Amino acid sequence: MQGTPSRTGTVQPAKELQKQFCLNESDKEEVHRQITEMEKIEVIEPSSLAHYNSPIFLVNKKDGSKRLVIDLRGVSSFIIPKLVQLPQIEEMLDTITAEKPKFITISDVSSASWQVGIEEKSRDLTSFTVPDGRRWQFTHAPFGLNNSRLRS
Repeated sequence: MQGTPSRTGTVQPAKELQKQFCLNESDKEEVHRQITEMEKIEVIEPSSLAHYNSPIFLVNKKDGSKRLVIDLRGVSSFIIPKLVQLPQIEEMLDTITAEKPKFITISDVSSASWQVGIEEKSRDLTSFTVPDGRRWQFTHAPFGLNNSRLRS
């Protein structure tokens, strides 16, 4: 049985392919539109050979638009988490107030996880197939991936 490489380079047993979700014609058109946009901003790239193929589906957003979701639970199940101790909020606030800033801003970054690149050797773990049969993989971390990063 073929194995699947993990983020750490060890080989895990290959998982069964996950069942793909059915999409109606208007959803297929929306997937195509979003994939075209993601390719244009270089968040995804064509994938020729991949060890994994995650299912995709669309969910309705509050504003009436649709969000493309790649179900990465199968991939996340074998990525070894990188545990990081986060600072306490009180410590962070003390640091900010001690420096007496003139301005404090808040930024809402659209698709924030896409700001983190994925090592080339790990990209095939994020592969998915769209309804027209083309296979893609992420070049930047997709939302929902364990650790939201694959870069060590």
